[in-house]
Amino acid sequence: MVKQFSPSTNILDSNIDFTQYLITSNVQAVFDEIITSYASGFRSFNLVGAYGTGKSTFLSAFEAHLNGYKLFFDQKKWTRLNDFDCVKIVGSYDSILESISGALG
Repeated sequence: MVKQFSPSTNILDSNIDFTQYLITSNVQAVFDEIITSYASGFRSFNLVGAYGTGKSTFLSAFEAHLNGYKLFFDQKKWTRLNDFDCVKIVGSYDSILESISGALG
């Protein structure tokens, strides 16, 4: 079966194919900024960009990296990978409280 290209990644999909995912200098810089900010005490981050620029794919790769499933990023500054649970919420017209409650069970 021929695989179709899609510019969109759904973060709720657990079967993301990372074989073609490239760590560019920009992607590594975003990772570095997150870990530097996290070490400084920040616990919330906004990832903003135009449609199709790789935000959701980055988040999926970031989660895989944190869980040790596949290490994508150079992590000279951060070695604690087992202290994280990822809660995935996709924007909708529902209440944010209901979305969080549903995601947390």
